[in-house]
Amino acid sequence: MIPAGKNFHFEVGITDSQKTKRRLIFHSGAKEMVINPLHARIPISEFSRNTWLNLSIDVFSFAQYCFKGALIRSLDFLCVTASCKVRKIFTMRSPIMEEDLESNSGLICAMEEYIA
Repeated sequence: MIPAGKNFHFEVGITDSQKTKRRLIFHSGAKEMVINPLHARIPISEFSRNTWLNLSIDVFSFAQYCFKGALIRSLDFLCVTASCKVRKIFTMRSPIMEEDLESNSGLICAMEEYIA
């Protein structure tokens, strides 16, 4: 749950197949996507505020897009630095399919706007 008027920021640390440590930084205050060799800052703004939402991020696809074909070896950390309430955090080997989600899921990270 993200309160109205508050920024939301979280980072995902990964290690690729070449043992290079990289970070994906998702930030609601960012205006544009910035990609460097070791980190990428990705703007996010489509959040419903003051209501519970399910947030699903396809880290594998984001890493491949941002770091030009890098294959994820491991997920090292997840850092949430925001004024929000969190119920559960978990990882999955395969992405959640859209037909598996409930209609009130809140937000599905729409990567298509960056990849398209």
